Amino acid sequence: MKLLISVLVTILCIAEAKTAEPQRIYLNHNGITQDTTITVPALPPAIASCLEIRMDIPGKGFGKKNSNKIILSWQDKDNKVWSAAFSTFNSGSDELLDGGRLSVSVTNTASKKPVFENTFNDIVTDMNTELSICINFTDTEAVLLAGHNKLKEISVLSGEFNPSGAIDFKIEGRIEISSIVSEYSEDLRTILQTDLCEEDIIKMITGKPQPVGIWNALDRDTDSKYALAGGRYTLAIVPVQDTNEFDILYLSGAEVNTGTWKTGMKKGKLIPTAFKNHYDLIWYDSALEPIEYDATASVDQEIILSLSFPLLKSTLRFVRQ
Repeated sequence: MKLLISVLVTILCIAEAKTAEPQRIYLNHNGITQDTTITVPALPPAIASCLEIRMDIPGKGFGKKNSNKIILSWQDKDNKVWSAAFSTFNSGSDELLDGGRLSVSVTNTASKKPVFENTFNDIVTDMNTELSICINFTDTEAVLLAGHNKLKEISVLSGEFNPSGAIDFKIEGRIEISSIVSEYSEDLRTILQTDLCEEDIIKMITGKPQPVGIWNALDRDTDSKYALAGGRYTLAIVPVQDTNEFDILYLSGAEVNTGTWKTGMKKGKLIPTAFKNHYDLIWYDSALEPIEYDATASVDQEIILSLSFPLLKSTLRFVRQ
């Protein structure tokens, strides 16, 4: 148990582990009719994404395999175009007794034959109930799922994918779409990265009053039951243009997740309060997760910067360079 706690607090970098809520986008599906191709636009930078399309089941005519289709198409990082075709049909003789079939075929422009092809008998259990098809992306996988109320995994495709990329989908035949939803998890590495190098930062802070400046780790008062520091950071505080706020930028010193943190990335933000030299603090931990509440910062004697996290019983102090 102690080992588990140690592993957990080490990744916190003085921050409570919080899972960023996935963002959802509901797309307008009005006017989508048969033989229509539409593009689901590219998403903000994401580490994972999902597209779910819910539809009235096509192909209710018996034995009419592939008469109605949805075809999803996307481009990977190697510029190959992938296509996943979904079609349903009922090959039985009694619509009330026989369930449907789902046919799935996946191709890409680098392969002369389908990379995946199968027909499923246990996914479309009711031809009169709406069906959802879904594709989940990470950098290395595209996972296909389908089902009525509970989605079942169909195939896991390996490749170099872009979770933020646009997706085309084409309707062949008659399919009634009831909803189109994109969901994504933000890639905070991209969002927090600025285009500032250390030389740019030095120019921004030269001759500016505190809290602007370079700040080096001084000491810390932490409770290992709640959190551990993720490094002995050197930080820069720079003014945010056209506001009274300040960005905290990472320069060096990460000891946890060292491959993630690059010079110039945003490590936090200072928001002035009614009290001189006191600020509300937003802080990004070593895993890039934010603490947005119940954190404060203050500057004492113009040379000591204190970052306080009362709920975590922890304080980090920095000295102005």
